[in-house]
Amino acid sequence: MKGKTTYIKSERTKQFIIEKAAPIFNKKGYAGASFSDIMEVTGLSKGCIYGNFKNKNEIAIEAFRHNLSLSAYGFSLRTLGSELTPLEKLRKLTVGFREIYEDVMMIGGCPIINTASDTDDTHPQLRKMAQDVVLKIEKGLASVIKEGIAQGEIKKDTDPGKMTKVIFALLEGSFLIARLLDNRQYFDSSLDRILEIINEFSVAPDTEVHVESEQSRTMTAQPDSEKTE
Repeated sequence: MKGKTTYIKSERTKQFIIEKAAPIFNKKGYAGASFSDIMEVTGLSKGCIYGNFKNKNEIAIEAFRHNLSLSAYGFSLRTLGSELTPLEKLRKLTVGFREIYEDVMMIGGCPIINTASDTDDTHPQLRKMAQDVVLKIEKGLASVIKEGIAQGEIKKDTDPGKMTKVIFALLEGSFLIARLLDNRQYFDSSLDRILEIINEFSVAPDTEVHVESEQSRTMTAQPDSEKTE
């Protein structure tokens, strides 16, 4: 019983370190995140941290996995694997991405693009993990599009590979620019365009998923006095 209790405490400590260190790695990158940063954010000694992880590299890998679970990646996998129809899945992605935007920005932006750019020459293993994530999402999106074509929801002349790359590039690029300029409008405009692309390739128009247009979002943000003028 004592051994089991010790194991549980150890796992809780490891998870605590991962959760606290994850935003540091996502914001500062592998090279920029120091052991001092991890000690400060966790309040733990170097000895305690080393007692749970072999080295900084091991923490970075687990931190990346944790950040992924909070990002568009985690939401994408859950949505693409749901019981919705192919078109419903694609349209739900555009709604869900908007809902998790603030959470993603709180951890320092999208961990996929952050890790890919930060580890270009410094950490091949993390870079490979980021590449695998991109390919996994692309494969999932392409599979849903192919399923939509087979079920008659998406036009037969649609190129799944091309459509997937355009959607993913718009999504990741908008996360990057929105964070760089601290302006969510870049993200929302890109999501609007993604929804337009989905509807352009769909056999039936979007009648179920409502997404605010740029104009309605602007009107909502205006004071009541301005709206009545």
